[in-house]
Amino acid sequence: MKLSKKQELLALGSALYLMGIEIEGNRSKLQEILDRHARDESIPVTQELLEGVTAFENANREFARLEKRFLKLKMEL
Repeated sequence: MKLSKKQELLALGSALYLMGIEIEGNRSKLQEILDRHARDESIPVTQELLEGVTAFENANREFARLEKRFLKLKMEL
């Protein structure tokens, strides 16, 4: 079943909301890592840190992709 443009716009809006929650969760995890090393001169590059940065960046890219589709579709309506 093909969605109407309005239905697709609503679905994209919901997906953007959920991606925003995921981004915030990833940001929070990175902040916890930084807080653990607040007194250190530098933050050690650990697997946990690398995975956190990767997850955050991937979520940001997906958000940007969805947002682009959302804005394009919104202009069409």
